[in-house]
Amino acid sequence: MTRTIVDRVISAPRPLVFTWLSDAGRYSSSSTVLRARWLAAGARFPFGVHAVRSLISSTGWFREEITSYVPGDSIGYVIRAAFPPVRGSGHVRLLDDAQGTRVVWSSHIELALPGWAHGPAGYLVQRSAQRLLSGILDAAEQELAT
Repeated sequence: MTRTIVDRVISAPRPLVFTWLSDAGRYSSSSTVLRARWLAAGARFPFGVHAVRSLISSTGWFREEITSYVPGDSIGYVIRAAFPPVRGSGHVRLLDDAQGTRVVWSSHIELALPGWAHGPAGYLVQRSAQRLLSGILDAAEQELAT
């Protein structure tokens, strides 16, 4: 399983950054997400625990379930289905920073195909995940900086 970490400071207050990142519907404004929508609402918060989102990106399709949700602080998720077939999870953590909000987005992902998880394929999965997450944070930064 490959691990990708994207660490970025967004020059906006933490509550605004959290609100933007918690709503996957906004991800479509990024250059790496073609379509994002919610399939099910969360138990306590609309985008919270048990909410299910669908993302179509330049690298594939993902159905993710929110597994942890601490307003203003963090979001965790697990990939429930994907094409190409991958297994994985992710966690977004927000921290105060002198320039705004530090976002640390970590992802653990691997191809769910025997013999393909390592080597060049594993490297491509990691690079794709890094590009996808960076693109989402680029869009958040652009929208929130204005």
